[in-house]
Amino acid sequence: MKNTGKRYNEEFKTDITRMVREEKRPVSSIEKDFGVNNQTVRNWLKESKDKQYPDKKRKVALNARLRRCVIFWMYQEVAFMTGMEGDQACEKRQI
Repeated sequence: MKNTGKRYNEEFKTDITRMVREEKRPVSSIEKDFGVNNQTVRNWLKESKDKQYPDKKRKVALNARLRRCVIFWMYQEVAFMTGMEGDQACEKRQI
């Protein structure tokens, strides 16, 4: 399938994201003035933020995994103290 969407160069994308972030221009005004779809601008903003903070996604994923491990460990401890099997305690809480 051929992609027929518009292509924008990096300089244009950078200028648009700067206008939104630094000049506080609403995305809707960018859409009207430059003919760029508002979701496209939002995608560019997200991409530039991801480039600026590349480790943030990884940290969020690691924190979520750590929380799951801590919860699992807590249920294992409860299971030990109550005489339940660890798997039973986890199934009860759907971990």
